[in-house]
Amino acid sequence: MMVKRGEVWRKPSVSAGSGLKTGNGFSSGAATQNSACMKASALLGCMGMASLLRPSKKPREDHHRSLPVPMRQLIVDLKAEYPDFSLREIADICHVQFDRRPSHNTVKRVLADGPPPSRTTRQYALSADIPDPAERRLAVIRLHATSAGV
Repeated sequence: MMVKRGEVWRKPSVSAGSGLKTGNGFSSGAATQNSACMKASALLGCMGMASLLRPSKKPREDHHRSLPVPMRQLIVDLKAEYPDFSLREIADICHVQFDRRPSHNTVKRVLADGPPPSRTTRQYALSADIPDPAERRLAVIRLHATSAGV
């Protein structure tokens, strides 16, 4: 809002107690600061000293950069069922199934603090434990078909 003073248009000066009203009927400046103080004091009463600190990295990551729950579960299940998989191999499998490739560092973080595995036994026996070569090959084909989403 500009006010004409003499021949020059200037913004009016606003002090903390002047109570200048804006177009929407609210006082500018002081009221905004006052409401921010009231909000901060209300949070302090509810959450204590933690409300005055910035959020840590962990809560911020959970909101905007977390993996979907099915993908997190798949990562944990794959590592439980096939412990020899590397972090990059698990990321590649996620890319095939979900069309989203997590970083190997993300896979490492999910394995550290992710959900418990839903499977504790292997879906197929070890290749060395299957005596029939045709049955071994069929197990590999079935495993590939299920992991590729076919």
